[in-house]
Amino acid sequence: MENGEGVELLYDNGLNNANGIIKITCQKGPMVGGLSVTLPPDGSVKDYTIEFKSPAACPVKTGISGGTTFLILLLLVVALYLGGGAFWNHRKGESGLDLIPHKGFWATIPGLVKDGAGYIKSKVRRE
Repeated sequence: MENGEGVELLYDNGLNNANGIIKITCQKGPMVGGLSVTLPPDGSVKDYTIEFKSPAACPVKTGISGGTTFLILLLLVVALYLGGGAFWNHRKGESGLDLIPHKGFWATIPGLVKDGAGYIKSKVRRE
């Protein structure tokens, strides 16, 4: 395609040596007259072109989605929390694993998850 807006499929040497082109081109706005079939001037069906015009063939603007922005901000906040907490604990004289901010809280998370999963399992099984 000349303008890069769309797709062109070429089929050659098909049944009875027929050749065909299927074009899907960009048409902004409402779909009016979205399909056209062009046969060669001599009327043979050996060579034909089918063109679909649709807004779906138009290029899509790319960029960062809202979900990607959220994940980037979340990772930034976690990094600041861990880095800032480790710095603060280091200033207080801590070292090793004691640098982890709120270490006691994070150590209880696996047990709490296990308890929660057991509770849900008991409700599903109605023990």
